[in-house]
Amino acid sequence: MRLIFILVVLTTSILFLFGLFSERTTAAIGEVTEDTNLPEDTQKEAIIDSFLSKSEIEINDNKDVKDQSPLSPEPRSLLREERVKPMHDESSPAFRVMGWYFKAGYSLQPKYEYWLVAGKPYVLRTKIAKNSASFIDTEYHWYQYKGNDYWEQLKHEHSKEITFEADHEETRYYQATAQVWPSIFNPLLYSRMTKVNFLPKPVEAKGLKLTSDSDYIYVDKELNYQSIFLEATPDPINATGEILYSVKNSQKSLATIDPHTGELFPNKNGQEGDIEVTATLTNEKPDNADKHYKNKITATKVIHVTHLLTGDTQVYQHTPANYQINGNFNEKDFKIDWYRIESSGRTSSIPNNSTNKYSIPSTEIDNDDNIEIFAKISERNYKPPVDEQGNPILGSDGKPIPQKIVETNHIRLNVVSSSPNIRSSYYIENSNTKERGEKLARVKVGDKLRHDITFADSSTGDSKSFAGQRGELIVFLSQNEKIDETGVINFNYDKIIKTKINNRPAVKVSGLIVPPLNGGTFTISTEIINKSEKEFVYKPKYSINTKKTKNYETKINTTYADFSEDKITFKPVKKIPFGEHLKLSQVLLSPIVNKDTPPYFVEIKDDRRIKDPRRITVRTEGNFYRETYSNKKIFAHMFLKLLKLKDVKESEEWEESGINLNENYTVINSDYNETIESIPWSKFKGLRLFIEDLNYNPGNYKTHLIWDFNNAP
Repeated sequence: MRLIFILVVLTTSILFLFGLFSERTTAAIGEVTEDTNLPEDTQKEAIIDSFLSKSEIEINDNKDVKDQSPLSPEPRSLLREERVKPMHDESSPAFRVMGWYFKAGYSLQPKYEYWLVAGKPYVLRTKIAKNSASFIDTEYHWYQYKGNDYWEQLKHEHSKEITFEADHEETRYYQATAQVWPSIFNPLLYSRMTKVNFLPKPVEAKGLKLTSDSDYIYVDKELNYQSIFLEATPDPINATGEILYSVKNSQKSLATIDPHTGELFPNKNGQEGDIEVTATLTNEKPDNADKHYKNKITATKVIHVTHLLTGDTQVYQHTPANYQINGNFNEKDFKIDWYRIESSGRTSSIPNNSTNKYSIPSTEIDNDDNIEIFAKISERNYKPPVDEQGNPILGSDGKPIPQKIVETNHIRLNVVSSSPNIRSSYYIENSNTKERGEKLARVKVGDKLRHDITFADSSTGDSKSFAGQRGELIVFLSQNEKIDETGVINFNYDKIIKTKINNRPAVKVSGLIVPPLNGGTFTISTEIINKSEKEFVYKPKYSINTKKTKNYETKINTTYADFSEDKITFKPVKKIPFGEHLKLSQVLLSPIVNKDTPPYFVEIKDDRRIKDPRRITVRTEGNFYRETYSNKKIFAHMFLKLLKLKDVKESEEWEESGINLNENYTVINSDYNETIESIPWSKFKGLRLFIEDLNYNPGNYKTHLIWDFNNAP
């Protein structure tokens, strides 16, 4: 007994010690926690072995016993993670209105999470945007999380970026602070906390997506040549390749990009145009690379380098002048006021327009020549910016920051008296039906269409300078069409391209010269392959840069095609509302027709290509009945009748001898090529429900109407 007691005590002690060293904090699902003060597994085993050896109990090695439990990985092969809270909440971003900063903040933040390869250095970058009161340098500090809610300040790291690496697999956390001087106007700024995962092997990227703060950067001095950021996101998100940003050499006169951060700056030379930004991710080839492995993955995005306000500077008289504020302006957040400075110098506001576009529909020399157009942009519900504690942020004058109203650049308009005179016509022809004109009806799948667009230059006088200028013709087609071929008659051009614009098939003709006198014709042959669009309006555009104006657009008539189905659709009402009736006597009940009743007794849509004569009839199927719980039918003597007005002038009395709908009643007899219209309630003005016998059980009774479409004789 004594030996058994000793064994029990020893076993209990061993289990207690093992449990003490094995205790872990409970973690939420999806998280792993670690107590760094606890011994490793090998240390625990050594303590237990030492305890047992001193107790003089024999220990068998059991080398021949196979362990069925899975092998635990080495500690360093795990990315151990603790529930880490930021040193301080992330500061609110910089407050900026159209290039003007009124509150300092991070314009470039670290990402929330990075995936890097252990053993390679990496640079973590930030950037501070300063307000107008900040004229001295910014002081930076970097901190690294060391465990147990302790953040250690990194020595000698006082710039906006740090370089670091790890020699093994692990996870780190960093956060930065920035003090913009003078501190009286600027609270201490905290970056977001970033999590950096160091992986033992590279992870290959399969794709790349490129996004940007805005699709525009502005060359206006008034907007401080503000920059935007582009950001590339790999697929998968934990891909480890380095991403660099670039623009084409031929476009570097427009803008400059930081290859590491993706910050894009407009150059200060005032040049406008479009640039294509490319993000390139370089993969490090993994050991298990397959045949689809790519060393470089790229993504591109077009950014418009322009003025805030763009529009026409010179137009021909009686043609429109168009202006646009570039950028994404939500009308709920921003207010836009348009102005014009008359040739006399007087400034007047343009009423009834708060959108980002303004147009003079038809310019006149007397009214519009030599005017200036501009706009002012302001926030609709402006509130002075505040700090994290809700206190107003003060400007350099010690007062809350007032609203900044941004005035766009001005555009001066010149209206030219003589304009080109280009005659044009546009017709379409259905080769199968031989229909031709500006409208085609009931085009079906398999039909072949031919589009003919004719131009002739009849310009005289000064406007003859237009002759010989090259323009661009774009013809947009329906989604239903497949382009077969194009043709040119008496036209000089550079190139014809079959393309897609906004996911719509189109034909673009560049370098097209409009000949004088009889002109020339451009043709497009298409085939109808589906009916994804029920109808389509064709609106081609021909624009040209003349010696006096840019993008002069010739008016071309529109054409139309109807692709509806070649059939009749027939939709009768499901229920005719006769209401309720007390069993008192024989009665004739009229339908209840009010605002909630459908407008048609039967709704008909006649989309037939060939409209043969038709007869439409209706009858009831059997007597009225109701169903019981056992699906047994109980019949009642009720009939639908159509009563006719007495043959007396202006009489509103109905003939008692109506038409019993137990037999077919002809509602419509159509003629050849006549479109059958919907049947309104007025056609059944004499419709009545006749209750003949009151000896029936109460309940809801019903019958069915049978409609027939027959070819009329």
